Amino acid sequence: AAPSQQHNTKKPKWWLQLSRRRGTKGQRRTMAAMKQYILPPPRYGKFIDWNGIFPAKDITLEIGFGLGDNLLCNAQRHPKEAMVGADVHSPGTARVLKIIQQAQEQGRYWDEYSLYSQEPNDVAKNHHHDNACNRQLAPCPNDKLYSNIRVYPGNGMKFLHSIPSFSLKAILLTFPDPFPLESHAEFRIVQVSTVPDFYRALKDRGRLYLATDHEGYFEWCLNVMDQCRDLFCKVTPVPDRQVWLPVISKYEQKGLDEGRRTHLACWQVVGKKD
Repeated sequence: AAPSQQHNTKKPKWWLQLSRRRGTKGQRRTMAAMKQYILPPPRYGKFIDWNGIFPAKDITLEIGFGLGDNLLCNAQRHPKEAMVGADVHSPGTARVLKIIQQAQEQGRYWDEYSLYSQEPNDVAKNHHHDNACNRQLAPCPNDKLYSNIRVYPGNGMKFLHSIPSFSLKAILLTFPDPFPLESHAEFRIVQVSTVPDFYRALKDRGRLYLATDHEGYFEWCLNVMDQCRDLFCKVTPVPDRQVWLPVISKYEQKGLDEGRRTHLACWQVVGKKD
């Protein structure tokens, strides 16, 4: 199907049932205990005050962070930058907050993720823990561990509307739902109508990154972005994923095991912003 012009944020009922699980009582307790890391629902017509949350920090937004491994790893590797994640899946949000809570109790960063490693056949197979990062980082007070993370438990595109213009360094779209049926194409996050939203939120020379293992969806996104060349130019080659997607998530690994290839792309804001 050709890219549609409008993005339908009102997802089908079956999708909402799968994505909006409330989580267990324990997960809800964790979210209540760690509420300082949760960004509240945006008020209509109001923008987030980043200066009150992350003074003088570059901010990256990951839309659809899943279980949060990449969000946590990026926050650990870039402690002087801010990492914000948005996802409708409450159990994933609770997991991130539980890991932060335990890290602060133990006085060390969490490192139980699988890191990407370039292989000759382009298949990532490295499942070693990132203990090296813990050794290399300067000592950090326990309550400062992951102080550069915030999560928004909701629709990332709706959340994007509350972000001040020209305030993000990067936006990561990590394995968004491809909605493979043509009849569901209007629900895909990358549309001709949503690209201006990404553009508005990004700083001058800000970048939009995409990772997907669905070939049809990847082609769709390339087509959409090609129609928006007045706003974004394609970055070739794609920046090293270890800088922005250092982790192999369980979702990505499942795709690799089933023979699917991970497709990556990057676009940069065109022109000088005022």
